[in-house]
Amino acid sequence: MNGVVENCRTQQISDANLTAKSDKEKADRARNFAAVSQDGNFPGLFRLKKQETATLLDEKLRDMKATFDHGKAPNASFSLHELKRAIRESKEKSALGEDNIPYAALKYLPKKSIRVLLDLYNEVWKTGISPPTWRHSVIFPVLKTGKPKESVTSYRPISLTNTIGKIMGKWL
Repeated sequence: MNGVVENCRTQQISDANLTAKSDKEKADRARNFAAVSQDGNFPGLFRLKKQETATLLDEKLRDMKATFDHGKAPNASFSLHELKRAIRESKEKSALGEDNIPYAALKYLPKKSIRVLLDLYNEVWKTGISPPTWRHSVIFPVLKTGKPKESVTSYRPISLTNTIGKIMGKWL
């Protein structure tokens, strides 16, 4: 990254009516702050509530981790069931991308073709490299209702992307 390196040295630290200018004074103030900020300095009821809250959060995080997609790791390969669900839940009347493949065509793919598609998705997921056509879209300006067609701000962009890429995008 480009940037400007500046001297970020703290010139002085002030608290109440005391100002620390030397490095030793600043270090002493930092140690004092750390000492008074320790749990032992808080009232017993506060410490108890803090511990209960921490325990509750730990339990919730463990539960979330255990139930996340039925215990499946977030970077695991996609399953055949997930692919079929993504295809089934896609909008059949969605506009076609440059590949000109309608969602309806994917719904009637033979099992072998579905498996090939799943292997492709898992390879893309594993390597992080997707086909260049998946990163390309055709953008059409659509006039907003009641807006003058002469003004650029009267249009909203509609992006038409590759159908095969959109299916994988449903998982992300």
